[in-house]
Amino acid sequence: LQTIRLPCQTVWAVCALSNGDVACACNDGVVRIFTPNKEETMIDPAKTVEYETELAFFYLASQEEEMIAGMKKTQLPGLEALNEPGKQEGAKKM
Repeated sequence: LQTIRLPCQTVWAVCALSNGDVACACNDGVVRIFTPNKEETMIDPAKTVEYETELAFFYLASQEEEMIAGMKKTQLPGLEALNEPGKQEGAKKM
């Protein structure tokens, strides 16, 4: 079992490929493919550093701001809010 962190807010789809790789489609319009086989990696080492920097910046920014979709995490209601009806048809809650 492994956790793969991505520099995006949401993952829309995940697909296990026949060669053991994992493809992740994200809300930022990027499909990222992860492989357990280092010898099969076709990416330039500079791109790996770029990805790791982007990942670190994304998580640092989200931790500092403690925000989700422009809202402070502390201001979001808890799960109990989902038991209450919306104020209008089609209302969404976070």
